[in-house]
Amino acid sequence: MSRYLFLYFCLVNLLLLIGWRLLVRAGFRFAGKVLPHPGRRVLVIGAGVVGRRVEQMLESHRRSGVQVIGFLDDDAAKAGHTPRRTGHRHTG
Repeated sequence: MSRYLFLYFCLVNLLLLIGWRLLVRAGFRFAGKVLPHPGRRVLVIGAGVVGRRVEQMLESHRRSGVQVIGFLDDDAAKAGHTPRRTGHRHTG
């Protein structure tokens, strides 16, 4: 009888732990959408392929609080250009 009680305890404990973590995670996601905290604004250095990848990575992890506000690049052809896809400005 005590072995079954121990297995029952372990199973219930595991399920409650998983449920609690999911509940807390959902609460943080809900609170993050309703009350966004002020994040850090960053400029991405480089407007090429790597700069776009950095931007995509930061945009996909919005909960980190980092907001891309533009790009810095030494290519004069890209200065002042606003791409249609992202809307972030190349500042030169």
